[in-house]
Amino acid sequence: MAAACSGHQRRVPTVRNATVRWDTPDPGASCDRIQNACSRRPSGRSGTSGSGRGAGVVVTAGTVSPTGLVSCGPPTTDGRTAGHRSGQRTGRHRPPANRTPSPDGASPLLVTGRDRPGSRTLEAVTDAEWFVPLAADTTADVHVAAIPHAGGGCATFAPIADMLAPQVTVWGANFPGRQARFLEPPCTDLDVVLDRLAAGYPPAHRRTVLFGYCSGALLAFLLARRLRARGGSLPAALVVASYPAPDVARPPRTLHKAEPDRFWPEILALGGVPTPVAGQPDFREIFEAGLRADYALLADYVFAEEPPLQIPVVAVHGDADPMLGRDCVDGWSRHTAGPFRAVATPGDHWILDTAPDRVVDVLREVATGTPR
Repeated sequence: MAAACSGHQRRVPTVRNATVRWDTPDPGASCDRIQNACSRRPSGRSGTSGSGRGAGVVVTAGTVSPTGLVSCGPPTTDGRTAGHRSGQRTGRHRPPANRTPSPDGASPLLVTGRDRPGSRTLEAVTDAEWFVPLAADTTADVHVAAIPHAGGGCATFAPIADMLAPQVTVWGANFPGRQARFLEPPCTDLDVVLDRLAAGYPPAHRRTVLFGYCSGALLAFLLARRLRARGGSLPAALVVASYPAPDVARPPRTLHKAEPDRFWPEILALGGVPTPVAGQPDFREIFEAGLRADYALLADYVFAEEPPLQIPVVAVHGDADPMLGRDCVDGWSRHTAGPFRAVATPGDHWILDTAPDRVVDVLREVATGTPR
């Protein structure tokens, strides 16, 4: 992926009882680079890098607070947040007491360091914690399992989850090192991440569409392959947004290893984090590890030839996306033996910001078979 992603100042949605409240800019609003030229596909297999580790706070259901570095309210003496109500499940561990004001004076940011108190191993995190529902009611007949862009978390999908409810339940991928699992060290082992996502994939007895946004599209594609390899239930369809076909995608190889004096200018050039936040060194320790981990996760990726997926694939892209050519979008057709459709929507690369209604229409139509 060679060209820079255009920057948008994104805000973190605080989800309490399926109600969205917007707070501070999201320091994890990064999308890794987009391939700006379709080149010859390499041979080989997907690789891994790093090792998986884990610890910390997890929100599993009920009061969903996938809030980036923003707290969902002061903890009570039993570890619940101010948004908790009787009968709902909240974080399993008490949030840390050490907090600092956010750059815009809104909700406080969680403070952490190398020593992460109350840590858990990655193996101690249950499979169910890798996908979390973004609504209290999960009884819908159809579901969407959504994987965010690099540096993002499940809160990325809170607005569209609200727009799709109650007809469709949206589940967000809940990665270590961010949002509800912020206190856990990130996992940079691609095979481990895919295995845990596959194990935590939403219930097989419900029709579920897999949706990947930006680099999350590549992870969604690899997850569909992993589900097939495990003999599990395949998604009803794969919807990918703002990302080139997997055989022409070129994730950056070394950015995650860059020294801070090069890493941060490059991240800012990508529009990965708001400048007022990234420009404050005191906040860099909070989210630098997660950003680097997201680049490391795909740094060794090489496309591997496998039979095409036997499910429909829909590729959505902004018609003003300067980093994504139509040939790269149409290339997704090579990876399905089922129907393929490319959908151009008004907007740039960040179509969840510029054209959320259109993305929701596509997801609803694919998930339910009913155009709006």
